[in-house]
Amino acid sequence: MAGAHDPSSASRDLWVAGLLILAIAIADFTTVNFSFAILYLLPLLLLSRLQRPSLLWRWTIVLTILSLFGYFAGQHFSIRNWRELLNYQMANRVMEIATLVLSAALLHIQIGLRELIDRRARLVQASDAEEQVFDQIIASFDRFATTLLCVVLIILVTLTDVLTPPQFNIPILFSLPLVASARIQQRWIIWVTVPTLVLLACAGLYLGPRPLPLHINDALIVNRMIACLVLIGIAIILHSWIGSRARPTT
Repeated sequence: MAGAHDPSSASRDLWVAGLLILAIAIADFTTVNFSFAILYLLPLLLLSRLQRPSLLWRWTIVLTILSLFGYFAGQHFSIRNWRELLNYQMANRVMEIATLVLSAALLHIQIGLRELIDRRARLVQASDAEEQVFDQIIASFDRFATTLLCVVLIILVTLTDVLTPPQFNIPILFSLPLVASARIQQRWIIWVTVPTLVLLACAGLYLGPRPLPLHINDALIVNRMIACLVLIGIAIILHSWIGSRARPTT
């Protein structure tokens, strides 16, 4: 894959990812009500471009630890007993960590499948018509299965968001179908999906039979905005990723 193994590109991605992690950690460690940890998905996506699963999982563990530390540091040790941990902020933090881990799993699968396809392409003669037809059938099935998975995930997350109290930042989970949609290898699908998810995230704050708590109204809106910004950031990274895969290997 062109670009992914280029030393200058890899070095740039590492530097950008490192700076992002530092900025996010500072913001997360110094605030209480805002869910900045979901932004860790962006440097994780940049690191996945290096096509090294072991590196991806090492950084996933680091970002998970930073997410947990960020929660307790942001609380400024104001938690007096374990019952105070069972609140919507901890639930949001658990969803952020789960999204990080599941995204890493999806990215690991994508890296493995890409390596398998590239290895098979080198072994199969380009003139073999039967092999080309077989590859097209596999690719079509892969796109269909991925599309179905993404649609089901979006429906489940939307229903969960509507049926749960607004304190829970459920749109964090919209990152999963968006990351999975990169398997389809079509930029237009990414940019059709993003505004749909942003609209669902905004609508989910007001839909459903539940009152909006006034004392945390501002934090809820900011956290939803952060989740929406993450979706846009993921789309930009995936756009570049799909473009680099589309270019011929040199």
